[in-house]
Amino acid sequence: TVGTDVRTYLNVYNGLKNGGYQEFASQRFEIGYKLINKLIGVIGLNEQLFLFVISALILVPIAIFIYRNSYNLFISFYSYIAFGFFGASFNTLRQNIAYGIILLSFTFIKQKRLIAFILTVLFASTFHISALVFLPAYYLARIKLNKINILIIASISLLIFLFRRQILLIITDNIFYNYGFVETNAGLWMTFNALLFIGAMIYYPFNNNSLERKNQDENRIVRMYYSLTLIGVILMIFTTVTNNAMRIVNYYHI
Repeated sequence: TVGTDVRTYLNVYNGLKNGGYQEFASQRFEIGYKLINKLIGVIGLNEQLFLFVISALILVPIAIFIYRNSYNLFISFYSYIAFGFFGASFNTLRQNIAYGIILLSFTFIKQKRLIAFILTVLFASTFHISALVFLPAYYLARIKLNKINILIIASISLLIFLFRRQILLIITDNIFYNYGFVETNAGLWMTFNALLFIGAMIYYPFNNNSLERKNQDENRIVRMYYSLTLIGVILMIFTTVTNNAMRIVNYYHI
């Protein structure tokens, strides 16, 4: 009964579990998610075990990503919980499966394997179509935050803020039809994350430090984390005019 979506997901699961091809085709959810439901249904698991399997599909990729990449496992898991990702995973099941797969795609960004990255993002989109917004990340991750780029990004961010309603109108008219204008109180959350990011810039590996030559590859990867997180913070501007924007933001913010 957590959230508003779980009962719907359980109803869909029971329908796919007991139904045939017609039921499978009629469900509006993405093909990957429906196939997982059907497979679990064929095994014959009840609702609670279904949620257990779905939770594993959400959390195992998160754990793999943290184990492979984090310098401090405790802080990473703590942040995953404290920033609300874990709580959201109790409700928005499809999208949180997609988040985990998207995190695993970061490996291919680091390795400069474009085709593998694209295929992974496309796979994530079979659980939630919104995962496609992460496709530009392959190139966005390579933006270096030098003085010129910071000035350009700040200018773009200001324009996005000033014209956020007009931009959202274009998006809702052409892509996300179900997203509408809702005046939210997300400005404080956006401000908090912006200030947190600015504070974290103290540790940004600029080119002018002595460690750069010794740890070039490591610093390159750290800069990617900064770039992608910054994209997430900028996209938070849209959370002030629609309560669904955070679903898109989190692909980068996470």
